[in-house]
Amino acid sequence: DRKPVIITKQRSLVNTYLNELTSITGDAARQYIVAAHTHWHQRWFAYNCAVNTYERGIKTGWSVWKDETRKRHYVYADATDLLIDEAQDFTQTEMNDILSHFGNLKSVHFFGDDNQQIYEGFFGQTPQLSMNRLVEYAKQYGSKEVFEQKLYNNYRLPNPVAEFVDAVEGPETGLGEQCFGKRTDIPRLLRFPSDADVLSTIKKLVRLHKGQTSNYRAAVICFTCSECESSFQTLSEEHKEDTDIVIAQTRGALDRGNKNYQDPRGPKTIDGNEISSVNEVVTTAFSSKGLQYDDVFVLVDDFIKENGQWPISVLNVLHVALTRTQGGLFVCYVNDAAYRPFADVPVNCYKTEL
Repeated sequence: DRKPVIITKQRSLVNTYLNELTSITGDAARQYIVAAHTHWHQRWFAYNCAVNTYERGIKTGWSVWKDETRKRHYVYADATDLLIDEAQDFTQTEMNDILSHFGNLKSVHFFGDDNQQIYEGFFGQTPQLSMNRLVEYAKQYGSKEVFEQKLYNNYRLPNPVAEFVDAVEGPETGLGEQCFGKRTDIPRLLRFPSDADVLSTIKKLVRLHKGQTSNYRAAVICFTCSECESSFQTLSEEHKEDTDIVIAQTRGALDRGNKNYQDPRGPKTIDGNEISSVNEVVTTAFSSKGLQYDDVFVLVDDFIKENGQWPISVLNVLHVALTRTQGGLFVCYVNDAAYRPFADVPVNCYKTEL
């Protein structure tokens, strides 16, 4: 008799949720799960659970329908439980819009991390909500009890990577005490003489590691990936032996350079495939949220702002990039300004050679 709805910011997370739910409940329960790309407003009533994004499931006209008398109805009005992931990326206006669609909620759950708040300021939006503010939201919408639960026993992020991130950002992140990933590789902080050397080395490492891990997945993470993708394409033409390594650019608002662009389908490769279905990808931190890879290569030169500055909004994007790995982390740079966030990291937290 419960009808839960999961709302998230990133389209790339929808398939992740569907796969996880299916693995827990079995294929027989798939009929009760509505995927965002197959969802249209009146189908909701035939299902017990929906997984959708704000852009597609709430903001668009699909979230409202009219009956025979032309009376307007919210699709999710009879939902009983609301779960919002990446909650810190929503503005107050967006959160009010989300909550206005639900009329019979028995529980509201916010999941998020202030360190991963990456959208503020980029598109002239109003400030995003902090997790502390979301606790107040829970009280405002009738929660008799409010539980704050910190991350614990994270078995995705390797401990050496977590300790490296703590050293970059400060001990208050506390990842080193919470993460226990299986691989114990110490992160690499690598300086290269040129961009071409960076890309060539990444290709060689991907090729090497592909033969060591089943279903190996790697991500080259940039701030905006159009130039990186073009460089990889050029490199592939020059080194024909690497053409079996598929490097695909993802599409998103930042990549298009259009602040008003919103792709309701979410990040796609240049071939139109889901980002989660591609094993080696050039992507942005924005499109990689919620995803994980065996190896992550962060091109930090791409994160530098004007005058070599590192504002908090960019550092939050860097945090997302650094925490996408479940194995190896390779931080690659050419420009001295790109080294600035790592200047105070103890040398025992990383290696500088391969």
